[in-house]
Amino acid sequence: PRLLPWLAAAAAAVLLLLLWVWQSQSAHSPQRLYAQYYQAYDFPTALRQGDPQLTDRAFQYYEAGQYAEALPLFETALQNQPDRPIWELALAFCQLETGQTAAARSHFEKIYRAQTPLLEEQAAWYLALLALRNGESDRAREYLAPLAADPQADHHREAQSLLEQLD
Repeated sequence: PRLLPWLAAAAAAVLLLLLWVWQSQSAHSPQRLYAQYYQAYDFPTALRQGDPQLTDRAFQYYEAGQYAEALPLFETALQNQPDRPIWELALAFCQLETGQTAAARSHFEKIYRAQTPLLEEQAAWYLALLALRNGESDRAREYLAPLAADPQADHHREAQSLLEQLD
């Protein structure tokens, strides 16, 4: 009879420990990390060169969160200026925001493979986040590692933090 309170306390302690382990694991789940770190890209004004009537309107929609309205305008901009990867990036974000994840990933991968200055790091960051969203932690690490290793890279600190949370 005297052991009963001790056994109950030990069982409660084990239960609390298991609950804490479960909570800490789920807090760092890839999908939660995606939700924690994802935000739509804020395009610098210097990159927004093109037909002002088309691109100004497209970016107005984009900044207002009206991605479905911006999407066809960025498609047209990309058709008119296929040598401008900024339109590919903008299109990828609109597709991502409208649920066209596979198409968005394809555009991000194209930018990443092309090693376009300034945009390659953005593509790597968002490819890593997409991998997290899909539960592909190892793939996310592949994109995050170069960003974390380069102190000058965009998203350097976020990449370091994410890698620590994934380990």
